[in-house]
Amino acid sequence: MAQGKKISDKKRSQIKAHLLECGNVRQTARKFKVAEGTVRKIRDESDDFAELHAHKKEQWINEAWKTINMYIEHVQTDKVIQKTGARDSAILIGTLHDKMIKNTELELKREELNLKRQELEKKDKAPEKPNIQVYIDALKGEMKEVFEDE
Repeated sequence: MAQGKKISDKKRSQIKAHLLECGNVRQTARKFKVAEGTVRKIRDESDDFAELHAHKKEQWINEAWKTINMYIEHVQTDKVIQKTGARDSAILIGTLHDKMIKNTELELKREELNLKRQELEKKDKAPEKPNIQVYIDALKGEMKEVFEDE
């Protein structure tokens, strides 16, 4: 396997920034004229990439919701309602309904993944040692009672 030229730190930062922005390895590789494996390697070497990507994704989602909410307000105006035919209204309502259901499904999936992660973390932990001193003390107490009764 041949090795190419070393990539400068500046170019690495640009690749990382572009990948965070678009989220597409192939597109990033094409833009910077590097191999897809190089882009993946830069992504994987970065300790904070997953956190930065999650933050960026959250920003995208928030922007999408802003746009959706603006559009919903727009289509609720009397002028738009009067101009909109039954077919277009049905498509709009169906699409919004589907997106709401998909959002609920995603939230449930996140909850499920969190629960599974918590279960795995519990399994990885060593079991707690039982407090046998309680049992020993109880047995000693019973033994004292037995000998005291005689």
